[in-house]
Amino acid sequence: MASKSKFKPMLVSFDQTSFERAEYEAKRKLELLDEGSVWIHNQLDVDNLDLDLKFLVNNMVACFEAVLLSHFEDFNTLGMSAQKIIQLKEIPINELVDIQKRFEACKGEISFEKNLPYSIVKRNRFERWTTNEKQNQKVVFGNQFIKSIYDLQKTLGVKVYPAEIIRGTSNFLLFNNSANSYVINPEFVF
Repeated sequence: MASKSKFKPMLVSFDQTSFERAEYEAKRKLELLDEGSVWIHNQLDVDNLDLDLKFLVNNMVACFEAVLLSHFEDFNTLGMSAQKIIQLKEIPINELVDIQKRFEACKGEISFEKNLPYSIVKRNRFERWTTNEKQNQKVVFGNQFIKSIYDLQKTLGVKVYPAEIIRGTSNFLLFNNSANSYVINPEFVF
């Protein structure tokens, strides 16, 4: 008695462009966090200032104000607010506000490990996988057809026109111009 093979998901598509954009956004967000930290250090001119990076991620201006009050604690005998000290010291807080706005505009997520920030873009968010055997069959046939097209081109030197293939398969196959390759249209698989 032959046993039925177990279903194994197959990769249908991967959105490389969106993945690269997300990686760029995550990297940019970390750079802006560093820029905010450097700005605070430069304003207070303190070498070993211990910033709470989690607080900085949540609100750079509020973090700066808290650090500022702590830094001038001994000199602030009148109990002035952070905003008042900023005015008196003529600190260009609008620069930090601008950094914070750009930081918040970035879509990346920041996590912490041992109080060190990092940002990881998970590849699986940009992948689409099959969920049943019928979808697997469509992917297998599509990949076989794509391989046949490449074999015709490479082995026999036949010129194949992507627009005609797309039209001839009713958009089952698409052509990715940036990667110069055929792909299976996920809409037909799902």
